[in-house]
Amino acid sequence: MDFVVAYDTNVGIKKSNNEDSLLLKVVNTPLGKIAFAVVCDGMGGLEFGELASKEVILCFDEWFHHEMPLLIKKGFTKEELFHQWDGILHNINMKLYEYGYQKEIQIGTTITGILIAGEEYYALHVGDTRLYRLHDTINCLTQDHSLVQREIANGRMTEEEAREDPRKNILIQAVGTGKQIAVDFLSGKVEKGDMYLLCSDGFRNKIYPNEIWETLQRELIKDENVLFQNLHTLVEENMVRMEQDNITVAAIQIL
Repeated sequence: MDFVVAYDTNVGIKKSNNEDSLLLKVVNTPLGKIAFAVVCDGMGGLEFGELASKEVILCFDEWFHHEMPLLIKKGFTKEELFHQWDGILHNINMKLYEYGYQKEIQIGTTITGILIAGEEYYALHVGDTRLYRLHDTINCLTQDHSLVQREIANGRMTEEEAREDPRKNILIQAVGTGKQIAVDFLSGKVEKGDMYLLCSDGFRNKIYPNEIWETLQRELIKDENVLFQNLHTLVEENMVRMEQDNITVAAIQIL
């Protein structure tokens, strides 16, 4: 199995700094090539949101380089993988929460991550960053931990109403905003031709799923240059549509 990967990120038209952070890796292992990506959208204002998202990224980068090889060596299992990820997130959650308490601010970050190894994907999710799968169509694999998503689930709001609702940025949970978090874990089979797309809410607030699908259809993606240019086209279109937030996207195409 091989991969084409690319990412793009932009501070956007309003903010002075980028509170989004990302990680994107492809390495050779005894399991074959594996791909790992994480996107975080920090909150807290000014440098605090940037600090939160970068701290989480650094933790997972360290895990990938030091713990992931040991996990593969002793026998890779989904249960152990999710156990390690859960421990990382609960640990950094308390550190960010205590830091925010000391500074008398609310600091935190969303996170969505994916590991593709063998014929499986393994993902984790907190907040309203998203993971999409593109194959014959586009599907969102994660569910936002947001007020409007809860309203949709309870039948009190439509998807279209949620896109315009002024409360759409209110999160029910994020890493660092409370003493406890409940992490979503998911897994599934991958196929050749799959693309997995991770993004912050700034990337998909103004862009519809069908537009993402039309721009990133796999027959259009010949190499990393083409993938980057297509991602960049979507980022630029968000800015044309006056997206106020930071914009971040990472993509993994399975060959």
